[in-house]
Amino acid sequence: MSPDRRPALIGLLALACSACSDDEVVAVRPKPEPSTPAWYGLFAPDARLAFVAEVERWFRSQQLVPELTAGGAMRVRGAKQGTPEFELGLLAELCAGAPRAEWPQLIAEQLGRVVAMRDALAELELLDWQTARARLRLRLHPESYLTEYRLELKDLAGAVDLPGTVTLAFIDSGESAVVVTSSSLERWKQDPRGVLAFALLNTRQELEDKLRIDVQPIGELGELHAITASSYYGSAAVLDLDAHPEMLGEHGAIVAVPTRDSIFVWPFADLRIKALIPALHRLVDRTASQMGSVIDRGLFWRRPDGRFERIVVTELDGRLEISPPPELAQLILELEKR
Repeated sequence: MSPDRRPALIGLLALACSACSDDEVVAVRPKPEPSTPAWYGLFAPDARLAFVAEVERWFRSQQLVPELTAGGAMRVRGAKQGTPEFELGLLAELCAGAPRAEWPQLIAEQLGRVVAMRDALAELELLDWQTARARLRLRLHPESYLTEYRLELKDLAGAVDLPGTVTLAFIDSGESAVVVTSSSLERWKQDPRGVLAFALLNTRQELEDKLRIDVQPIGELGELHAITASSYYGSAAVLDLDAHPEMLGEHGAIVAVPTRDSIFVWPFADLRIKALIPALHRLVDRTASQMGSVIDRGLFWRRPDGRFERIVVTELDGRLEISPPPELAQLILELEKR
């Protein structure tokens, strides 16, 4: 699987379907709008017209007939799978923040992903459960992923394992990946928890030859386990730490998942945690700043029972303020008394 592949994302742009002729090549101009779409305000009038023209040009290059709707979406005719309707808000934000010379590339990249998504979704609708089960994979995303792509966790095969992130099941097709939705779960007659469990097992196999675990001495603080993987699914390894008992101390572990393919794990056994937290916080911040695909800049207590709790670390006037979850704070107090 190429690391340059981009996942097909449900909700990036809305789609609706109906049939139309393939031989129309003239763009249909918009009718007067009863109200002004929100994204219009991102552009001056001439820039808005230029943006719409670029979007129409891309669709015509794909032998599709574009029509700007009253609500500010772009409806296209001539597609094999009906009449898709593309919301332009996200695309307009990207273009409004970029030089006009970059618009054609931005538009081609974003709309090209949506076309790939449409094809992947159509394929997913045809998959039976036995075939889909073998393709399930698990991935962590920042919580903002849902907001950015207008998704709701209740409509997906997902969970919150590390607070502030989301764990999602995907169907991997080799060239693209599609998040599993509730409609697929209903069709397969499967529970989200069962699908996530299968996805974790498959991901463990997927990462078998791709995970690299480096044990790094960190002076008086002991050893830090750095996990890296050349895979979109590398971050999911943090959910499989029971398979690596050497990474778990008497009180669990302190972990971080700064990027898609990097995880830090410190076995938690004693009071050195007080010095470890600020040191690891700075390491995680540097790692996230230097690498792409950021998942989370925070730290988590991986409890002995397998659950994760966030350790809040804030910086004020150059000083770190650490707020551990209540049970961890109590545990540290007990360790201090020994």
